[in-house]
Amino acid sequence: MEFSEEKAKDIISRFGLSETTLNVWKTRKSIPDRYFREGFEIKAKAEGERDAQVMRDVKRIFGYGKINARSVANLIGAGGYRIGDILKKGGVAPTKDEVLYLKKTINTLRIEAMKVLSLFNQFIESEEAWDKLKAFLLRDEIKHYVLIGKRPIASKISDWMNGKRSTPAPVEYRDEIVQALGVFITETNMF
Repeated sequence: MEFSEEKAKDIISRFGLSETTLNVWKTRKSIPDRYFREGFEIKAKAEGERDAQVMRDVKRIFGYGKINARSVANLIGAGGYRIGDILKKGGVAPTKDEVLYLKKTINTLRIEAMKVLSLFNQFIESEEAWDKLKAFLLRDEIKHYVLIGKRPIASKISDWMNGKRSTPAPVEYRDEIVQALGVFITETNMF
């Protein structure tokens, strides 16, 4: 839309935009069309100490590298780089919805890891435990090589998950898997 100071001031007040926006639009000689679309609304930015604490926890957890940020971004329809932009130091501010989704995703993965670990603690050779482990490690949000940690073991587990292994499950690595799940559960704890 072509720039008009009157329209610009109206949009700035209606959407609670920064006063510097007026000068930007004036320089560009246009107002972005999205502000004239029916139903357009600006999503609320995350604010307050609680949201700030959640984002500190989220950044710490993603910093371990065990959760795939791009897959998480795709799940919320935010584009491949949005979560990366949020997570980097001094990055863009997340919306309230993004903070809640990131927290929910981490908690969901943590709960699923706890269920798998519980099955391993109850039934050492249970086929159900191995199937749940495989489903967990095959999730797009999980980087199983990083989660398992030890490269040769992660490689053997990857072969098992992809059907390249002759034995049904890598039972010889049970202790390392249990330890890796325990570390993941501890690391993804949010305060």
